[in-house]
Amino acid sequence: MFSFCHNKLLYNIELVISILVLLSCVYNYIESPRMMCLLNSCRNPTFMTMVSMFPRAVAITCMISRFTAMYKNISAIHNYKKKIKDYEVYYPMSVAKENLRRFFIIFVAILYSILIIPFNVYRLYLLYYYLKNIMINLFFVLTYLQNVSMSMTEIQFMLHCSGLYVKFQSINEDMSTMKSKMILLNRYPFVLKSEGRKSIDLYPSARNIELLKMRHQFVCESVSNLNEIYSIQIGMSICVLFVMLLFDVYEAVTTKLAQTKTPLLLYVWLIQYIFRFVIVILTSYVTTKEGHRTKMLITDIHNRNLDSRTKEELRLFLNQACNHSIEFTTFDFLTLNTHLITSAIVAGTTYIVILLQFR
Repeated sequence: MFSFCHNKLLYNIELVISILVLLSCVYNYIESPRMMCLLNSCRNPTFMTMVSMFPRAVAITCMISRFTAMYKNISAIHNYKKKIKDYEVYYPMSVAKENLRRFFIIFVAILYSILIIPFNVYRLYLLYYYLKNIMINLFFVLTYLQNVSMSMTEIQFMLHCSGLYVKFQSINEDMSTMKSKMILLNRYPFVLKSEGRKSIDLYPSARNIELLKMRHQFVCESVSNLNEIYSIQIGMSICVLFVMLLFDVYEAVTTKLAQTKTPLLLYVWLIQYIFRFVIVILTSYVTTKEGHRTKMLITDIHNRNLDSRTKEELRLFLNQACNHSIEFTTFDFLTLNTHLITSAIVAGTTYIVILLQFR
């Protein structure tokens, strides 16, 4: 009863926060041209549109991301967490792996906080000190809160993603132990038999392979579920981070900075966008890579001297691993891997060079 009331209270609080964030996004989208003109003396409508693109991009991205999260939280997130808890009842995470996962998330959260909170507060101080306009400060407070909202979604995604990585890792460790036993048996068969050890204890049984296959299938399906839940939010975050990065790089190269936007702030923002862009993609990529590693271990074990039933289970396991997609994608279009980082570098460099040529 207490647990139900506690979960209901948390859900209601999250719902209220989401509604307030959505309202702030609408406000910022409407007020962006006026506020940016107060900050930068607008010379013409084209310039006004250009300077308002940055806060509007943040507002639209946050609004879509938050609205999607509200919709997904109705059932998808709850069902996903319940499935993971049920799985961990039978295959609990080791203490060492749980501590390593917690350390990773805490480390990422601390870096997010260091790169976002103090420098945004410093920018708000500069805005108030030089402009003395409460409405401009309110506008940027809402913008920075929307940025924090997207950051929280990214951290939540990485939290779940790292949990799936640990589960893939546990399966692969069991497969590696099985492979080591097979290598040992194939190398010293007569010595092991003379020591009175039963060869059946060293051979991977069909039953063990079947259990590993079931575990791997569950984690692969969890990857698909997580991808379905966070695809839109992470896709929007990655897109807006890339756009903001281009804006700041172009501004650093071509524009004389105002008193309210120092070089320190600009460079820290660049580091923040790069870090968030890279860490989300790398977390997804490492999880995917660990899932694909199972195929190599299955093939290595299958090439050993095994009974026909076990070989058949290994063959079925390999077919299952090959047929299940464990890639993280956004909008079913962009795959979160290292190629996306290199593509972003190439596209961003090309864009900046073209802008500089026509400046």
